[in-house]
Parts: sequence; C-alpha cells; structure tokens
Amino acid sequence: MKTLHRNHIREANQVADILAKSPSMSGNNIFYYSFQHLSKGVKGPFQLDKWQLPSIRRRFDKAIFFTS
Repeated sequence: MKTLHRNHIREANQVADILAKSPSMSGNNIFYYSFQHLSKGVKGPFQLDKWQLPSIRRRFDKAIFFTS
C-alpha cells in the first residue's frame, strides 16, 4: 500500500482560510458587505460555522482511490 503525506498550512477556520487565499489568487483586495456577495465556496463553510457544526476536510488522490 502506497501512502503519500502532504502538509498544507491552513487556517483552522475554513471561512478565514478561503477568504485569506482569495486576494492572493486574484491579486486584488475584495470587500464583502453582505452574505449574498460571498462566493459559493465560502457560503457553505460559513453556514456550518454559523450553526456551530463540525466539518472535516477530506481529499482523496483519485489515482489511488479509484484503483481496485
């Protein structure tokens, strides 16, 4: 069995992590004034934080995951 470990530095809060990455990816400062202005990738984690529900990040390597 092959195991691959990668370490990515991330914020513990998914919303903060996504919002911190967006200016560095686009090169522009972005201001959000309401929930409707947030991108789709932020709205889901935002609702989970608002409802105080836990979320787990999982990522599968497709090459390893789909082989039998």
